[in-house]
Amino acid sequence: MTPVDPEALRSIPFLKGAREEVLERLAEVASEQHYSSGEVILQEGATRRDLYLILDGVVEVVKGGADEEMEIAKRSAGDFFGEMGFLEGRPRFATIRALEPTRVLAFSQGDMERVLARQPELRYNAVQVLSARLREADRRMIADLRRKNEELARAYRELKEAQATLLEKERLEHELDLARELQQSILPHTFPELPRARCAARNRPARQVGGDFYDVIRLSGGRVGLVMAD
Repeated sequence: MTPVDPEALRSIPFLKGAREEVLERLAEVASEQHYSSGEVILQEGATRRDLYLILDGVVEVVKGGADEEMEIAKRSAGDFFGEMGFLEGRPRFATIRALEPTRVLAFSQGDMERVLARQPELRYNAVQVLSARLREADRRMIADLRRKNEELARAYRELKEAQATLLEKERLEHELDLARELQQSILPHTFPELPRARCAARNRPARQVGGDFYDVIRLSGGRVGLVMAD
């Protein structure tokens, strides 16, 4: 394993003002770890309180389950994560997952506590960093909620429009059914009996309503009238 350069630890924001002895001690207790793409480094809800510095690669910070996962941030080389669990002593707020092969330095809570005790003001710096990140997480969550609300509002409008279209379609179909029934009611179903002929007719519209009409009418003098209309 390649020895850790103490100066590389200054990339952690709250360690920028750390004394050399503090950085050297942290370099001694750091543990190098490797993760493949897609591998979970920290799981939301876990109680382990290590702090991590990214040497190479990119990780994503996500919250929620697989069905409703929300990305809070991405972290890359020189950045760190795990500070909320370390400082608050609570279960992990979010899941950290490698987006590509990633190499990190891990600092256990106990080692970090003992080293920071040598320079207590660094804790104040850590709280400032944590506060800034919480504000950023809140901003992202609010933006995500606003986006989801807009999507829901758009889906609701589309649903109302679809419902109105369906109601209009049902109304038109009902009117066409009435027209078909009316047309069928005025077409004759029986014809007069003739001495040398037999009449029959059938009407089958291509759609609900057709434009045809027919009839057979007995006239005076033994005559017969035939009506066929389109």
